[in-house]
Amino acid sequence: LKLQAQAQAMQGQPKQTHDEALRLLELSIRQHLGLSARYTIAGERVTINLTGTSSQGLAQWLTQARVNAHALPGEARLTRTVAGGWDGTLVVTLPAR
Repeated sequence: LKLQAQAQAMQGQPKQTHDEALRLLELSIRQHLGLSARYTIAGERVTINLTGTSSQGLAQWLTQARVNAHALPGEARLTRTVAGGWDGTLVVTLPAR
């Protein structure tokens, strides 16, 4: 039910531009992933490389990226570190230009 409520709330929001989605995604990366993430942008796809990212930070970022930036997860190659963090790569797609 929670996902259904999120989907309905998102449908009621005005269309978001690609530039606004990118701005919100970059903000969420800085706020929740900080220095544990680097990213590259290629059109509508954003590749995020993680190094020792905390589970809580990753979970919060995924929520913000989905809800605020309307980023759709496309690929994930993650491994758990000995310290309990996450290393790997995530690819998300932003709304079209």
